[in-house]
Amino acid sequence: MPKRPRNQRQRSAPPRPRAPAGGASASTDLLVARIGNGELDGQLPALIDAINQRARILSDLQLRHSLAQLSVGARVRLNSTVSPLYLQGQCGEVHDIDGDHVVVCLDTPTGRFKSGHIGCSPLSLERIAETGT
Repeated sequence: MPKRPRNQRQRSAPPRPRAPAGGASASTDLLVARIGNGELDGQLPALIDAINQRARILSDLQLRHSLAQLSVGARVRLNSTVSPLYLQGQCGEVHDIDGDHVVVCLDTPTGRFKSGHIGCSPLSLERIAETGT
């Protein structure tokens, strides 16, 4: 059988998405297959709305959980989700919590944060053990 150049190989159906680490249920597999085959095209807007709403709920729960772990005076470390990158790994103390916004006073003022105070999401913080009591 002669070889075809890469750009002329016949393409089959798109690869099926990998199952989550815990394994997808048969009903999830069936739903994904039906969407992939176009059987639910008429219902896509409703599915998209339901998925987006659920994702917002889960995001809000994660935010609330992160906020519940913090209090004014708590020692924290900025994690890998914070930006700018030079703030990652910096430590400080929670100075204020205002709604979904946390103000941290850095141990060492860094970069453009000359006052040492930065505002960030609680999702960008890891609570760390208190030092020297």
